[in-house]
Amino acid sequence: MRNVPASLTAKLQTGVTQLCWCWKFSRKDGQVFGFTDHDQLLNFDNIIWQPSLGLAPGVVETSTGFEAGSAGTAGSILHDALTEDDLKSGKFDGALVEIWRVDWQEPNDRVGIWAGEVGDIRLNDHVFTAELVSNTRKLERSIGRTFAKNCDAELGDSRCTKNISAAPWRLATSIASVLTPGSFTVAGLNLPEKDWFIFGEVAWLDAGKTSNHARIVSHYFAGTAEVFELLLPPAIALQTGDQIELIVGCDKSLSHCSDKFSNVINFRGCPFMPGNDALAATPFVS
Repeated sequence: MRNVPASLTAKLQTGVTQLCWCWKFSRKDGQVFGFTDHDQLLNFDNIIWQPSLGLAPGVVETSTGFEAGSAGTAGSILHDALTEDDLKSGKFDGALVEIWRVDWQEPNDRVGIWAGEVGDIRLNDHVFTAELVSNTRKLERSIGRTFAKNCDAELGDSRCTKNISAAPWRLATSIASVLTPGSFTVAGLNLPEKDWFIFGEVAWLDAGKTSNHARIVSHYFAGTAEVFELLLPPAIALQTGDQIELIVGCDKSLSHCSDKFSNVINFRGCPFMPGNDALAATPFVS
């Protein structure tokens, strides 16, 4: 139930109001932004709320129980604090969002309409659409371990314990050429074995691109160059000469853990658990 101040309720009952929409974005890096569709600055909740007339509220959906609600926000990027580069580089991904209805003459008279976080962001011709998903979506996340044959640790984390902070597990290099939005070549790596970086990651070292990360899904030779194909194109487009770091990958199998990393003692899977065939098997009759 929304807590509507008595003074705001009284104004609503008169039929004459001075209401505006306000959006509060709290990014994971600690930066907080306030925007409003009012034509002047507002000051409340220790935030200066900036006019941004390109923002417009979409449909806000709420439901009882544990079903995830949603809200839509769309508009032109009309404020310096909400830049196309920041949106593309993922700085607003997972940001906490609060939507308020505020009396712009008396900002203390306000009511919270919706709260959640930023989901998918789409950009087309400098116009963005952001999916806003409610906090109840967090209840849909898996918590705890899932028993499977493959390892469920991440390479190099506290459960894996493998130290991959130096060569040959990480190599700094540069992009020799860009083939497609999601593939590029690198020359002169001299890797220990074929497919060394498959299932690994690419991290960008250039200033302004350090938020770029991409998963490697294929790695092979093409003449004298080595080709890397990414799962998805990075948020900031590939460019020839980009300074990158290639990080080794793991396919989560017992053999990979043993043969490539000599780390089978820390393998976090159940490779010998019976499969569906064993569970459904019946006694053999001769």
